[in-house]
Amino acid sequence: MELEIRNFTSLDEDEWLKCHIAAYYESYFFDELVKIKPRYEAISLELVGIVNKEIVGILDIEIEEEAGQLSFQEAKKSGLISIIGIKPHYRRKNIATKLLQTAITLLKNEHTIHRLEIWVRDDTALLSWLEKNRFKEINRFYQVTLTTDFFLKYDIDLPFGLTPDILTANADSEGYSELSQYHAPEKTERIIIFEKPI
Repeated sequence: MELEIRNFTSLDEDEWLKCHIAAYYESYFFDELVKIKPRYEAISLELVGIVNKEIVGILDIEIEEEAGQLSFQEAKKSGLISIIGIKPHYRRKNIATKLLQTAITLLKNEHTIHRLEIWVRDDTALLSWLEKNRFKEINRFYQVTLTTDFFLKYDIDLPFGLTPDILTANADSEGYSELSQYHAPEKTERIIIFEKPI
């Protein structure tokens, strides 16, 4: 299998979307499917992995202009991995690792960043890949979804007359534990933040 890795171009969008759908559809990130490829306000590195003229892997990294602009860790200028995905048939062939290695080489040569950061859910395969590639956990929190009854039950008034059907918020372990005792969230996801020095 011959793998070509190169920068994404606008001509790749249809193939990029097919890869994104295939990679995300049956993953822990199924609710993050997109209909158009994201455009980034920050500088970005957007790579595709190609086998037999087919995009089989994608990697998008947003690059901070100033430390802490996008990342959790604010001390060093970072790159934030926004999207990484491999079509199921091409997994376990080191395509994701080769995309990452290519990205690191390009980042070292073209940008002055010192680390990569990625925010993930409890996806066993992805967590295993991150560990294999020497990413280290630096924080974790819970993303909770609360419905209207939460605001009614506790008589909470929101500013500007807002009355949302749902509210998504972040809570640390202690806050989540306390919240769950009194009002179980409609939906809960654990988010884990990893970093890798480069």
